[in-house]
Amino acid sequence: MQTNNKRKEFASLRHYFDEELPKECGNCGSRDDLQIHHVVPLTLGGNNVITNLVRLCAECHSKAHGGMELINQFEEVRRDNARNGRIPSGRPPLGYLYKDGEWEVDESTAWIVRYIFRMRFVFEYSTTHIANALTHMAIPTVNGASKWTHPVIKRIIDNPRYLGESVYDGKSYGKLIPPIIDGELAEAKRRFEKKYEGTRIKPKAPPLMA
Repeated sequence: MQTNNKRKEFASLRHYFDEELPKECGNCGSRDDLQIHHVVPLTLGGNNVITNLVRLCAECHSKAHGGMELINQFEEVRRDNARNGRIPSGRPPLGYLYKDGEWEVDESTAWIVRYIFRMRFVFEYSTTHIANALTHMAIPTVNGASKWTHPVIKRIIDNPRYLGESVYDGKSYGKLIPPIIDGELAEAKRRFEKKYEGTRIKPKAPPLMA
């Protein structure tokens, strides 16, 4: 994706990122004059994903753009957090709580994650149909959005944390998180991925959306 398109994408997702990122500078802890910073700049191949973003105060943001030392420090802190089973940055994904450096399964929302995985990997519904079904059923959305969308469903089913993996920047540091998806449902996901490896999945609509 070209840099200009990435900038447009970032603008469209800014509200989501603003909700997810801690409301303090990731370097000095200041809560004043905060800005969102790309750890790896878009011009150098960075992407608009939560793991490539940090909230900085204006002073630290200026320093970050003046050299790579601060950026490298952020990266190392995040990698170290992942190695030790801590959350690298931002807020925990749907279905989890993160308190005092420990992950907890939040059963009040974890059932939604399991429901999404079951619809996808057991009943083989498309991500768009899943999103439409959840919206139709008035199931609470992520971050209070007006409706469920394909990108949100895709992020959920592609997130290895739900299988217990502590990850950062595409690398797994082992099963250090209590899984939400395990047992038969995890096996259904493996069978699904093997069945459709290298092929396009034909969309299937849930009965209530037919």
